[in-house]
Parts: sequence; structure tokens; C-alpha cells
Amino acid sequence: MAVVPFTEGSGTPVSAPDPEGPFVWYDTDEDPPVQYAWFNDQWHGGLGMADFAARVQILEPVAYWPMQEASGTTCTDVVGSVVATVAGTGITIGDSDGPWTGQKSVVLTGSGDLASSLSVDASPDLTLMAAFKSTATGSRGLIGQRNSPAKGVEIGIGTTAIHGGNGRPHIFQDANSLDEGVEGFSAWNDGVWHLLIGLVDGTNGVGYGQSGYRIYLDGELLDGQFNQFFSASPPLDLGAVHLGSWGATSHGPFSGRMCHAAVWDRALNKQEIKDLGTLFYKLRDA
Repeated sequence: MAVVPFTEGSGTPVSAPDPEGPFVWYDTDEDPPVQYAWFNDQWHGGLGMADFAARVQILEPVAYWPMQEASGTTCTDVVGSVVATVAGTGITIGDSDGPWTGQKSVVLTGSGDLASSLSVDASPDLTLMAAFKSTATGSRGLIGQRNSPAKGVEIGIGTTAIHGGNGRPHIFQDANSLDEGVEGFSAWNDGVWHLLIGLVDGTNGVGYGQSGYRIYLDGELLDGQFNQFFSASPPLDLGAVHLGSWGATSHGPFSGRMCHAAVWDRALNKQEIKDLGTLFYKLRDA
């Protein structure tokens, strides 16, 4: 990623960088400097959603659903235009309770999810991200994908064993109901907005194991316990991505509010996750 030099007194950038981005441009007239990002043939920057959405897209996800639609029955992936459609009941798109001023969210009540047609070939790495706010108990999947029979990967907050006891965040793989993954020690179904990111890092986690699974909350690596009931294989042919569940009713659709769901076919590094979490946390508490 290159940095486009700032020209004193030029104000907000108006011309495209050459060659094409992604590029980051810092306006040093501002204190602190304002960061702008070039993607989708235009500059993005400023405060609020534009900054966070730009930061996500700079990292080139396979798909990113900001979930900022005002109403309706669908949410659109702004990277690849993949639509996620309401499946089930008790789902409201366009709720005004978002993670910061001007943000919206999708309300789910544990009776459905949003199903897409996207299938990510993650061999052997995958990153899943979603912002959530919940006080629910029970096994709750935030974003994931599965294939039949029950084989897949998800992040969420849950209630039992590998699925994150009593609101504890988790990431896990499942192969015919045999699980492997990491769950956090602490519960975060506290009614506050959080950004959850989970990694399946097969490249650096030899044989997977605990080093191959990591969960981050608001940019910070969570302490957790590794659970293994089988020797995991790479998450291939996982089926369609679901928002608000992992596509398996046995693990429970999410109950609460969510937005900013994204998928990468690689493991984000620590700095990338830290940047996303820090910005989310800063905007949330502004």
C-alpha cells in the first residue's frame, strides 16, 4: 500500500492516484491527520461510517456487508454485490440502534438469518468479522458457512462447551458434529456494541490446534481455551455464507443486533485486526 504525498493547502483530495489503489492519503493540515482511502474509483474518509467502511475495504475482503440499508429484506455486499436475503421471521433491517451516531443495524430474534449465495473457498485460511450487541444466552452464530452434513466454520457467542459458554465468543469448525476451535473465558453478551473477529489460520497453525484459531474482541486477542474433538481438515466447500447464523439451526440463529459483517479468504495479521478494532472502539465511544 502506497501513501499519496500531501500537498500543503490542497484540502480534500480530488484527483485519483496513479497507478490505481488502494492508496492511503493523509491530510496533515488536520490535527490529528485525517486519513483518506482510494477504492471503487473515489476517495473515502472523514468521520463515522466512511472511515470504518474504508478501513475494511482497504483490506480487500471477499465480501463485506455493512448492513446499513434503511429497510427491506436484503443486505448487499459492497465488494462483490452478493445479496443476503432474510430467511425466517423476527428480522428488522434498518434499526436506528447502531454502534455509533448515524449507524444502523439489523435486529435478529433467534428465529432466522440472512442467507447469501456466496461460498468462500478458504484453503487453509479464513477470517470472519461481525459487529454485535446482545444480551441473549444460548448458542448464537454471528456469521459463518456450512455444507451438509454439518461441516463448517463460524464465529459467534454461545452457551455450551466449544460454543462459548454463557455468551463467550468463539470460533470453531465442525465436521459431522465433531468440533475444534477456541472459546473465550469471559462473556460479552453485555448489551454493548463489540467487534468480533475470528481466524482459522491453517498456514501458521500446524495441524491447526490452538495456534490455528484466534478470536479478537475490539482488536484485542482474547484469552481462551482450545477444544478439540477431531483432527480438523481445511474448511473447504463450506457452502453459503449466512449472516446471523452459520446456516445450521442446531447452533442457533443470533439474537440481538449486528452489522459490518465481512469474510476474508486469508488470516488477517495482528496489526490489521488492531487497526479495525481500535477504530471501531473509538467511533463507538465518541
